[in-house]
Amino acid sequence: MARCLCPLRSQYDKNFGAASDPGIRLGEDDIFFIDIGPIWNNLEGDGGETFVIGSDKEKLRCANDAREIFHEVRKYWLKTGGSGRKLYEIAAAAAKQRGWVLNLDLSGHRISDFPHAAVYEGPMAEVDFCPSAQLWVLEIHIWNVDHTYGGFFEDMLLDDSYFS
Repeated sequence: MARCLCPLRSQYDKNFGAASDPGIRLGEDDIFFIDIGPIWNNLEGDGGETFVIGSDKEKLRCANDAREIFHEVRKYWLKTGGSGRKLYEIAAAAAKQRGWVLNLDLSGHRISDFPHAAVYEGPMAEVDFCPSAQLWVLEIHIWNVDHTYGGFFEDMLLDDSYFS
């Protein structure tokens, strides 16, 4: 199940579940993300990443920074066992340090049995406990300061052995 394949430009912003506009085409030096939520044996997964067509250095940096911020926050979680709220404080600071704005409307969630909202519906950024491995998805969505494009990366909270 694919959630969205759309350019990350402000005129194309869509909330989760919104229908796509017809006729959208990726252009030269465009940035877009793919977000998938596979369900297997009634267990849910979630992952997303940003891709860039062309060689726009700032868009390439944005896509790379979204991934780097994810791993920086994930490593903080591994080292400290920080709460969901603390993880997103770290993410916001890491985004700001790189010149981006963190979008907290996409701030992680719990997964496992489908649908995940049946177990817990709130965002990770609001939990005051350490999110468990393989049950929580860390979402990083950053914007440039003008909100004209952004980058996205998400995956489950897992230890380093799951990432190459």
